[in-house]
Amino acid sequence: MRKLFLIVLLLGSARVTSYCGDGDESLKSLVAASDLIVAGTVGRGPNGYSISTPTVHYPFHFKVKEVLKGDSTLKGQEILTEVVRCEWDNNDSLPYFGTGKDCILFLKHTGGGYVESGGGTVRTQQWTSVDFWFSVQPPSQCLEHAVRRLAGNGE
Repeated sequence: MRKLFLIVLLLGSARVTSYCGDGDESLKSLVAASDLIVAGTVGRGPNGYSISTPTVHYPFHFKVKEVLKGDSTLKGQEILTEVVRCEWDNNDSLPYFGTGKDCILFLKHTGGGYVESGGGTVRTQQWTSVDFWFSVQPPSQCLEHAVRRLAGNGE
């Protein structure tokens, strides 16, 4: 019985891995364009502002739980990010993107800045969304595994 359970478990695992590996063309492009892909929680912010309709900018802090591609030392850190999206009105906003919500971000490095912290000035890195449409994704274990595999991180 134990052998049968193990065989069923292994076959099921192989099927999921191969299923999540097919049809990755759009995800490959997004992963290739990203300097950093992280899973975590949206922190302070995001307060959207618009320079020109329908482009909305959301600067915010993001608590990194997992680094799927990029600098692994950022795990557990809070990073400064900005998501730029195309939104005509509130109907275009994402229900899984807001303070305290978990999501996956596809980001590019856009420089750095300085922030006052603890009585001193600290240099920070700035990250910006890599794509108007797909840079913010809901949390998904399958997506995390696929991103790691496509980024060459061994899953």
